[in-house]
Amino acid sequence: MTPREDKLTRQGTALFLAHFSGDMAGRDQLVAGGLAQGDDGQGDGGLALANAITYATVVGATLLAQAAGSSVDQVLATLPRAEVRLLPPPAALPWADAVELVRVVPQSNDAASVAARRMDQPGALNGVFAVGVSVYQQLQARTGRTAVDFLHAIISAPPQ
Repeated sequence: MTPREDKLTRQGTALFLAHFSGDMAGRDQLVAGGLAQGDDGQGDGGLALANAITYATVVGATLLAQAAGSSVDQVLATLPRAEVRLLPPPAALPWADAVELVRVVPQSNDAASVAARRMDQPGALNGVFAVGVSVYQQLQARTGRTAVDFLHAIISAPPQ
């Protein structure tokens, strides 16, 4: 994991941690801050926020696959749809495209770019967030540990 990916993973994890801790005001503040600036402090904040959420979701999907004794592809193929949004309607919730994005991010930047282009930015934010929520809910159900426990462990881990 590059330093940039590590930073984005931690940002996305902080957003999920606020969500699963019930701190919706804190979650919404992280979303607003993420939308206001890119991952370098400038530029496209929506894209940086979508990347952060996606990286945190990939980490959760990897943990879920390990707990299930299966592959990330298998876990994502059977993941129940979560009906949760970061941004209000009319922003779409493109579940299948978001699952595909999470699936290909670890494999190829080119494939991730193709998957991401199928969604508009608000839809991508809602989609990858919903996939992430489902991943962490399933991880919690599979292991008996809370999503908050896993998210704290990810944030507390030394940089990769």
